[in-house]
Amino acid sequence: MDSDYEGCHEEACHESSGVSLRSPDGWTCGGFVPLKSNEYVLSDVHLLCEEDAAGDSDFVTSRFVFTVPSRPSFPSAWVVSCNLSPSPTVSEEGFGSANDVDDDGDCDIRRETPAREVIVIEHKRSTVLEDVGSQVWRGALYLSDFILDRPEIFRGRVVLELGVGVGLTLSVLQYAGCRCVFGTDYSEHILEQCQLNVDRNSQLLPRCIALPRKECPRSDVRIRILDWCSKETLPGYRTSRLFESTKFNLENSKFRWSPEDLLLLQNDCVIVAADVIYSDSLTDAFFDTLLRLLGLVEVAQLTVYIALEKRINFTMAEMAACAPSYQYFLRCLEKFSARSAGKDGPFLPAEMVATGADSGIKQYFQYERVPELEMWKLTVERR
Repeated sequence: MDSDYEGCHEEACHESSGVSLRSPDGWTCGGFVPLKSNEYVLSDVHLLCEEDAAGDSDFVTSRFVFTVPSRPSFPSAWVVSCNLSPSPTVSEEGFGSANDVDDDGDCDIRRETPAREVIVIEHKRSTVLEDVGSQVWRGALYLSDFILDRPEIFRGRVVLELGVGVGLTLSVLQYAGCRCVFGTDYSEHILEQCQLNVDRNSQLLPRCIALPRKECPRSDVRIRILDWCSKETLPGYRTSRLFESTKFNLENSKFRWSPEDLLLLQNDCVIVAADVIYSDSLTDAFFDTLLRLLGLVEVAQLTVYIALEKRINFTMAEMAACAPSYQYFLRCLEKFSARSAGKDGPFLPAEMVATGADSGIKQYFQYERVPELEMWKLTVERR
C-alpha cells in the first residue's frame, strides 16, 4: 500500500521533531523544540512502586500491584450474610465456618480484603528520548486497567501490541487470557528486556482471570521486532511479503518473524498501543504502520485501542499551555479515516472510550489517574 504519511524518515524517526515529554528539570519551554539527544526524560509512575536496584546500575525492579478483578459470581468484597443460628456459614473461599453474630447478638458483617497480584518489571528510571521504551509510563497502566476491566474483549483473541516497551501490558494481556500475544518494538535491547520481564511474570501470575485454570491454557507470548519507520519491514497492501526483508529474517535474532506468525495475525487480530503519541514523526509512522497492517489482516473488523496521555507544554508560538503532539494526533485520526475508508473499508468514527477524569475504566493499578489520560478506539470494517 502506498503511504500518505511521508514525513517520517528512517534516519530521524526515533528522534523527536517536537516532543512534549517532561524533562527532569521541569517543563520543556520555548517553541515546540525537540529535546537534544543527550537530554534525559523520566516517568514518575515508579514513585508509587516498591523498587529494588537491579544488577545493572541503570536498571531498577519495580513491583506493580493491582487488585484482582472480581468474577461475576464471586465478588472480591463479598459481604457474609447474617446468620443467627449456630450453623456454619460459607466464607469467601467457599469453605469453613464463620460466626457472624457478635456478643450482643448483632449481625457482624464481614468484608473480605480484595485479592491482589503483582507484576514485576525491570526497567530504567530515566532515559534519553530514543530509549523511552525502557521506562514505564502512565498510559501503559491506563491500558492495563482497561484490559482488566474488560477482559472479554481480549480473552481467546490474538492481540498485537505496537510499542511494547518493557512488557507491562503484555503481561496483563497474558493474564487476561489472550490466545496469543505479539509484543513488538523496534529495538532488540528493549525486546530483550521485555522478554526477561514476560518470562518472570509468566511464572508469577495465574494463567488468567475469571475462568477456571483447566479452561484457560497459558497464553502464547511472542516477542517480535517491528520498526515502524523502516518501510521494508512493513507489509504492502494485501501482500504477504512482511517477512522477506533481511531485517525480519536475521538468523541470529530470536525476535525474527515466522510464516506462522503471519497466519495468526491474518485470521484474528486486535491491536493495542500505549504511550506512543509524543513525537510528530513517530505519530506519522504509527498511523502508516496501521495502514499497512490493514493490508495484512483478513478479519472482517479490525479494532485498535490506543491509550495516551496529553502532555502539556508552554510554547512561545501560542504563548499558552497546549498539547501540540496531541493536536497532531487528532489531525492524523482524520487523515487515517479518509485513507482507510477509501481503500480498505468504512472507517467507523474514532471513539474516545474514557478519560482519566471520569470513571469509565475501573482503576486496578496504583498510580495517579490524571485527567490527561485518554483511551481511543479505532474500528475499520471491511466491505
